[in-house]
Amino acid sequence: MRATVTRTRIAPGTAAVRGTGGGSARGAPIYEGRRRYSMNLGAHMAECDANYARICSIAPTLVEGATDSVAFDLQLGDSLTRVTVDAVERSRYTTLIDITRTLAGLDGLPGALTTATIRARLYHDAQSAEVVAMHNERKFREGYDYPNPEMRSRDEKAQVNRFLGEFLALCLRHGMAADPIEVGR
Repeated sequence: MRATVTRTRIAPGTAAVRGTGGGSARGAPIYEGRRRYSMNLGAHMAECDANYARICSIAPTLVEGATDSVAFDLQLGDSLTRVTVDAVERSRYTTLIDITRTLAGLDGLPGALTTATIRARLYHDAQSAEVVAMHNERKFREGYDYPNPEMRSRDEKAQVNRFLGEFLALCLRHGMAADPIEVGR
């Protein structure tokens, strides 16, 4: 029996092959000319190491284990945002932290609004910090086929760790002490 094959153009330079004699078991198209995503491990580890250094600069007492929570304000334009870094779990070589951004009461809205929570694991022996959950999404793999059921980007893990780095850099640049600091008498 001879298989019937048709080619369908999906993007410049790539073609999908559909037919009765090939493809996956579910009949999904086989994509030619498209390589599977491969994470740049060196760049990823450098980003995670830089994130650890940024967290050590922002919350040194939390990293050392002297406190379980650090809070500061972030002034961006006219808006004031409270950022808290909380230790959720501690072990000998790791600390699990939550970084939460809360907007102060907005015009017409009472109270505060939590807009972002990032959960990161600090590896003290390796001096590295990696995002393990963000906006209730967890367990990021190093790469995803695209499209996928969760609609995650091919490099989702690298993107969330880059976002953490950019947010921590913003905190270092524009952060202010949440409580007044007393200078020696």
